[in-house]
Amino acid sequence: MIDYPYYRAPTREAEEDFFRSQSMGRLITRSSSGEMLAGLYPYVLHENQIELHLVRGDVQAKSLRGQPSCLFEVDQVLSYIPSHWQDPENAQKADNFYRFACVRGSATVSDDISNLAAHLGRLIQRNQPEGRHRRLEPDEPMFAAGYGRLAVVWISMNQVDTKFKLGQNYSIETRRSIIAHLRERNASLDHATADEVELWITHYPDISGPVPHR
Repeated sequence: MIDYPYYRAPTREAEEDFFRSQSMGRLITRSSSGEMLAGLYPYVLHENQIELHLVRGDVQAKSLRGQPSCLFEVDQVLSYIPSHWQDPENAQKADNFYRFACVRGSATVSDDISNLAAHLGRLIQRNQPEGRHRRLEPDEPMFAAGYGRLAVVWISMNQVDTKFKLGQNYSIETRRSIIAHLRERNASLDHATADEVELWITHYPDISGPVPHR
């Protein structure tokens, strides 16, 4: 992935907001034999770390205990932008908008039940703020079997690579035209895409660049 600076998350706050806005990400690890492994997991951003849980016997949990270096990737697929919104003939104007972030870090794996209960509490609070469940206490008998199967994983955010592809290589006038087309088409992702493009224009109008070679 070529790094065009004008596609990067503009601030650390925007970067963290993106992680908080998504609920699942891809964990990429390497086994002791060098095999690449991938899995999709729910997570929370906690104390500047990615926090998730794995089954203790999972091959990725085993790999992290011996090979802690890993990647954690989060993305948000947004709308397809038809070429004819900009040019009646030039198919090179077609585009896909999206947001992407990849953490390069080192993982710590813990079987400690207190840590696990605290993590699961944060995770369910994020996704089920209405509660309506028994408290996730370390000594709660209802959860004992689950606690015994799981491990909590913390991934340090040593480096974060981002690409928020929202038409920053186009003029503001062109982007406003794309926003209008998105709202008129009104497909499933279009209003969310239009909102992201508009947010960038409003808050970061000076961050743009030359049209990249396609």
